[in-house]
Amino acid sequence: MSERHPDFDELVGPDLDASERERLRRVHDALFAGGFAAGSRHATPQAVRSVSMTGTPLAGRASASLALFGVDAAGNWPMKLSVDGLAPSTSGRPYELWLTRHGRLVALCGSFVPKAQGTTVVPMNAPYRLTEYDGWVVVEEGSTAPVLSTA
Repeated sequence: MSERHPDFDELVGPDLDASERERLRRVHDALFAGGFAAGSRHATPQAVRSVSMTGTPLAGRASASLALFGVDAAGNWPMKLSVDGLAPSTSGRPYELWLTRHGRLVALCGSFVPKAQGTTVVPMNAPYRLTEYDGWVVVEEGSTAPVLSTA
């Protein structure tokens, strides 16, 4: 996408009187600034940390990456979980992303259902102090057996 500012003279042409030309220039400049500001708000944030996960024997071909974005003022860590090769559970239950401490599930970050094929990308959130945990796992809802793990 080009960041070239639309040329006002190309848009309106030379056949305007001075007052109409000035009025349209003000509108043009205000709309461009508003559009740029709105577009910038929706820009993709940059991850401050990335975590890789690998499949356990329960899902050996699966893998995932977790992009963590900047913590907000309240302590929430927005995240994006990208999962590849994890089939929907045979029970039909969703999977859950957990923070762990010493291998135990401690803090739930969210649930998701993967697509039957391809990559599933899911927004998540961790409203916790991440330094209090030592790993991440994905389990089937109702289970403590990891299908994906950072360990």
